[in-house]
Amino acid sequence: LEAALEVLARAPRPRGVVLGTMRELGSEAERLHLEAARQVRAVCDRALFVGEFAEAMAAGWPQAQAVATVEEAAVALPEWSRGLASVLVKGSRALALERLLEVAGA
Repeated sequence: LEAALEVLARAPRPRGVVLGTMRELGSEAERLHLEAARQVRAVCDRALFVGEFAEAMAAGWPQAQAVATVEEAAVALPEWSRGLASVLVKGSRALALERLLEVAGA
C-alpha cells in the first residue's frame, strides 16, 4: 500500500482510493487497517473503504465513505468517483475489487 500511495501522491488531484479489507493480518488486523486509513488520508482527497473495517477506517473523515461489500461499492462508485482525476483501487485478492473496474467501464 505504501508504494502505491507514493505513486498516487504524484498523480493529479483530486485523488481517491478504494481500499478493501486486507486479509490474513491476524490479531493486528484492526490496527493495521486504521494505519492504512491514516496513510490514505495523508495522500487522498476522498476514500471509499470496503469490508470488515470500513466503518472504523472512515470514522472522523467526512470525505470517506464506508461500505460492507464490493456490490455496495459498485453502487456507490459512480457518484463517489465523480470529479476525481486519479483513483487507486487496492485490497485483498479475496475481495475481487477488479469487479469495480467493470462497473466504471475501465
